[in-house]
Amino acid sequence: MAFVDKRALLKPKALKREKVTVGDDDDFVLMREITVAERLYARKRFEGVDENDEEEATVAVLALIVSSLCNDDEEQTIMFPEAEWDEAVQALLQLSNAEVENLMAECLRIQGMGENAQKEAVKNSEASPSDSSSSGSPKTSDTPVPES
Repeated sequence: MAFVDKRALLKPKALKREKVTVGDDDDFVLMREITVAERLYARKRFEGVDENDEEEATVAVLALIVSSLCNDDEEQTIMFPEAEWDEAVQALLQLSNAEVENLMAECLRIQGMGENAQKEAVKNSEASPSDSSSSGSPKTSDTPVPES
C-alpha cells in the first residue's frame, strides 16, 4: 500500500469498460462507468420523474445508458456527445423491449447501482413538501368531520 499524492489522485484513470450484447446476434456495444459529472447530469433527468409514469422513468434511465456508451478506442471516448443524448434516447426507444431491458440492467450493474436504483431515485426525487413535513399536523383528509 502506498500514499497517493495530489498529482496521482487527480490523474484521470481508466474507467471500467465492458461489452454488452445487443440483440440476438454477437453484436455488442461498449459500456463504461460514468464520471461523477456525467452521473450528475443524468441524475437531473430523474428529478421530478413520476414513478408511475413508465415512459418518463424509462427515458430517464435511457439517458443514463446513453451517457455510458463508449467507442472502441483506447481513450474510451463517449459514443454520443451530450448534445446528441436526446436524439440517442429517442433512437433507443425504437429497440425491442428485451434489448432495452438488457441495456438497462447491464448499465445499472456497471454503474454499481442496485436492482432497485431506478425506483429509489424516482421516489426520492418526487417527495412533496407535505410528505416530508415534520410538523405532525394532520392532513386535511385526516381531520375528523363533526357529526351533526
